[in-house]
Amino acid sequence: MADLIYIPNKIQYAINGLGAVKSNILIGGSLPEKFVPNVNVSYSCFSGKEKFFLNLNRRSIDIVDQKESVQDGQVSIVTGNETDIFYTVEDKFKWDIQFKIKPANLILEWDLLHSEGVYFFYQDTLENEYLRYKDGCDSLDEYLDVHHRPDDIVGSYAVFCNRKNALRAKNRSYIVNYFAGKLGHITRPFVLDSQGKRAWCVLNISENKLRISLPSTFMENASYPVRLDPVLGYDNIGGTLYGTDGIAKASLLNVDNSAQVAPSNGGPTTDVYFYLDDQGGSDWDKEVDAGIYNDSGGSPNNVLDSTTKTSSFISPGWNFVTVNVQIVSGNTYYPAFAWAFGNGNARYDGVPTQASGHKTGAPTLPDPWNGSSSPFAFSNYLSYVEAGGNAPTGTINGPLVGPLGGPI
Repeated sequence: MADLIYIPNKIQYAINGLGAVKSNILIGGSLPEKFVPNVNVSYSCFSGKEKFFLNLNRRSIDIVDQKESVQDGQVSIVTGNETDIFYTVEDKFKWDIQFKIKPANLILEWDLLHSEGVYFFYQDTLENEYLRYKDGCDSLDEYLDVHHRPDDIVGSYAVFCNRKNALRAKNRSYIVNYFAGKLGHITRPFVLDSQGKRAWCVLNISENKLRISLPSTFMENASYPVRLDPVLGYDNIGGTLYGTDGIAKASLLNVDNSAQVAPSNGGPTTDVYFYLDDQGGSDWDKEVDAGIYNDSGGSPNNVLDSTTKTSSFISPGWNFVTVNVQIVSGNTYYPAFAWAFGNGNARYDGVPTQASGHKTGAPTLPDPWNGSSSPFAFSNYLSYVEAGGNAPTGTINGPLVGPLGGPI
């Protein structure tokens, strides 16, 4: 459990440096006279300053003279028959609500504010996803063999920003690292009664509101107290597993020359990062081919360079290869990887973003590219070192691509 820091002048509690994207959480509002059920999440992305934020405020709770309590790293406040509880566990921040009796309103609502460039992408059922995109599969059964979406990811929201990739100073320290553009994940919440029975809730994010609908039959028949368990995860890997052998995937990186871009060029080499997940198997005896494509009319074209890694250099988690590609500002690049693991899986989130996919018989990047588009954001990105001069103060601008190829 992360350290909880009390901020007395504002009656807030801070939890800093969480997860890969270095999120900082403030529990409580800015009022000096009382604690309020408000949470602000700020993402520094290794830069040392805020790049993005989101804020959740449960305005329906009327705080008069109630006082918060702190115990075992958890902050809680009781209002009537409800207790709001704030804490972290593993790679997740949790805002639980415990109901002493059945609440009169089964739809709970939070105000949701966020910085420009933060997006919430709904993770539908795989059955519905298949109806929109077949991914080269001839049947739903085949699709379900390739894709696996855990129960808490179905009906959840992946939290993305409009930037991705990493920029390092000449001493290899990070100037900024957005990874693959994912900031976190709001998983599907559930309710749990005192007898251990549980049921899923319905999560909806729209019009600057986050709403959770409690299951009416369960809440009517539950043994109280009942605890609602919503989760804001700050892991930066995709929530869905993709496990077919011999698939090459590429995702878009655009390095433009706007005022927000720091360097004009990168160094002589670039690292291509990709995430592979081991689901308990031992078949890590195959290869991964990773590299970078150039652009032709908004699509991958030719492989600029690629490197093959064998099993002795690959482990579950983030891996990378180094290729001889110099990033030039104003150009578009596509980091790509191909793999063939019997028990290994890539990770992705369903997004209205067009990545590219191509089925191959071996873990090799096709050159030239001849793949199809897919609405998946895979966990892979580029990392490169600035070329010349001192470390700049700007950032890389790597916009995601919308459903028709334009900015979101």
